[in-house]
Amino acid sequence: MTKRILIADDSGSIREMLAFVLTQAGYEVLSAQDGQEALDKAPAFGPHLIITDLNMPNLNGIDLVNQDRYQQICRSLSDDGEGRQ
Repeated sequence: MTKRILIADDSGSIREMLAFVLTQAGYEVLSAQDGQEALDKAPAFGPHLIITDLNMPNLNGIDLVNQDRYQQICRSLSDDGEGRQ
């Protein structure tokens, strides 16, 4: 199974460089230009790792990680134990 990495950075050159290196290393990569976009994309993509910048517009890196964790907890609590919500 290919590991999935979500990159959140407002610098296009940083996103492109990280995506290139990680893709060449065999990872599946998805990029977002800010924390809010990353938060919106994360549930459907299901990243194993999020690489984030700290200072970004709309949602900074710390808030992105905190909100992603919160969403994961909410999803796990709404799961009935048999994969259904």
